[in-house]
Amino acid sequence: MDNKRYARGFNRSGDFTIGESNLLTNFGDTMLKLATGQIDPLSDTERRFQEVCQARADAETPLERVWLKYQKLAHGKPRFYTLHDASSVSFDLDTPIDDD
Repeated sequence: MDNKRYARGFNRSGDFTIGESNLLTNFGDTMLKLATGQIDPLSDTERRFQEVCQARADAETPLERVWLKYQKLAHGKPRFYTLHDASSVSFDLDTPIDDD
């Protein structure tokens, strides 16, 4: 489904459980089309899914929860980790540097 962000598959990303990966693999295209309005909902379940995507209802089903998780990971702000925090380094600019 998402070859750009998850080129190796959802199950190899480490972001999703096996069950979540299976849901995204099997139903991801349909969920995307429902979420973007490319297809109309055919059932109450699909209508509810659209409401969850539009933040008019809370996620309750595994499909709804995994879709919101995917959206957050795929389109949210990326997290970066460093080994050193630059804010912990202090420089005294008034001290001359010896070139000895």
